[in-house]
This record gives sequence, structure tokens and C-alpha cells, in this order.
Amino acid sequence: MAVHKLTAVLLLFTGVSGELQFYSRVGDTVTLPCKHKNDNDCSSASWIHNRPGSGKTDEIVTGGKVRDQNQERSGKLTVGSDCSLHINNLTTADTGPYTCRLYHDAKNFTDARLSLTLLSITSSSPLTELKNGSTLLCEVYLRGMCTRSMCVTWVSETETAAQGDRCTVEGSRCSSTLTLQHSDYNRKWTCQLTVRGELKASYSYTQFHPVTPSHTHHNPGQGLTKGMIGSIVTVCLAVIIVVILIIIYRRRTENNTVINQDKGQMEGTITYAEINLPAAQKREPDRHTANSHTEYATIKICH
Repeated sequence: MAVHKLTAVLLLFTGVSGELQFYSRVGDTVTLPCKHKNDNDCSSASWIHNRPGSGKTDEIVTGGKVRDQNQERSGKLTVGSDCSLHINNLTTADTGPYTCRLYHDAKNFTDARLSLTLLSITSSSPLTELKNGSTLLCEVYLRGMCTRSMCVTWVSETETAAQGDRCTVEGSRCSSTLTLQHSDYNRKWTCQLTVRGELKASYSYTQFHPVTPSHTHHNPGQGLTKGMIGSIVTVCLAVIIVVILIIIYRRRTENNTVINQDKGQMEGTITYAEINLPAAQKREPDRHTANSHTEYATIKICH
């Protein structure tokens, strides 16, 4: 697993309407204070959350206790002794306005309003597979729409803003995308959120796993499917079988040639010899048999 460092800076500001603004990051823990003095008696305190975009209002805390029916969030919400609301493992669904309501009686109450804005960094591929051209997206989740006064930028360790093709900004989503390079190994990049030029929140990311160059040599064994491997094996087996058949054919041909040569050699050893036999007794030569004393014999010599 790649080792990466994520650091979020939580800043607190007060809006023009008196609504307290809180900033944190996805996955972190935040504490929202209830600015009411009630001798730490939270039995009359409630927390209300308005989810952005849904128009839904949830009373997540009633009488100082987390509501049991909120199964989705009950495990991550706790109420402090000072009636503050603690939210663990923040998600984008936790953004938006919160209200701490303190009841004086059945009809009278006092509200303290807060708003939570979250920053999130996500990568286009797993951290261990980042390459040249991989991207990091820094996105702001907030109440309402991103305004022109808000700016999301990536800055390096030297506070130099990423420019050119390295960084693109999507104003309507209040986000910024950083394109990684091989030189970003062990380099810290910080996503900054500013409003009217004033820093509101920052989110830092350090890549400790080397960024793989996009031009690395391709391994021929990679990318082969099971079907391709099966076809290659089949072709190899067919070639081997053909080679074996050729060898067997050649050996049989050579053996037949040797046998024929041996047969020819045996037939070629026939020798003809002339043998003169002495006559049993002398008699008058007969002109018809004068030349009949010569006989021929065939002798086969085996080597």
C-alpha cells in the first residue's frame, strides 16, 4: 500500500449574518460548538441539519441525545458535555447548515447557526498506479453554489501556483484538477480555498509512492488474455507435432535407402569364372564339339 500524507487545516470564520463557518475535510472529525450558556444542561438542546440540495431537514439530536432512528449517522454522532456536536468520519453528506436550538420552554427557543464546508481530494487511479497524466481533484462541498469570490488553487511547497496544462479549474463546481508528473515524487502539493483573496481552508497531499513514467517499456507478457494464451499454446503444440512427423518420415526414408543399398551391394558381388576341365580321354576332335570343353560357373561371394 502506498504511503500518503493528507493534512487538512480547519479554519473558523463568521459570516455577515452571524452564521459561523467551519471548514474541514472528508474523512476527518469536526466539533461544532453550541454557543449557549445553559450550565452544561443539554436536556433542552437539539441539533438540526439541513442537507444541501435535498431540501430535507433532520433533527439529529433531541433533548441532548442522538436520535435512534438516524441509523445512517447515529454511529458517527456524539454530543459533548457542553452540548457541542462531534461528527466522525465526515462525508459530503455532512456539509451544509447546522442549527443548535436551546428551548427555554415549549414555545421559546434560541438558535445558533453554523455552516460546514468540506474539502476532498480524490485521484483518477489507485495511489500505487499513478502515472504521468494521472490527476488529483480538489473539490469543495458547501452550502449553495460556488461564487466568483471563491477560488480553488494548487500550490507547491514553494507556494508557487500550478499553471498551464498542469491545472484546470471548474468554477461551477468550485474544484481544481492537478495533473501529476514524474517529478512529483515526494513532493507536497496543497489545495487552497480562498474567498476574496483570504485563505479559508487548505488541504495538503504528499505523494510518497513514485509516479510511474507513462513511457515505460511494455512487458510483452502483460495484457495477454486467457484466449490468446490458449491459442499460442495450441499453435506451439501443432508445430511440435509437425516437426516430430517430419523427423519420423526422414528416418524411415533413410532406413529404406540403406536396405536398398545393401541389396544392391549383395547383388553386385556376383563373379563369373571360367573353368577348364581336363578331358577324360583323348579322341578325335569333333567339329561340332571342338569348343564345348569350356564351362562357366556362377559364384556368389558374400562379404
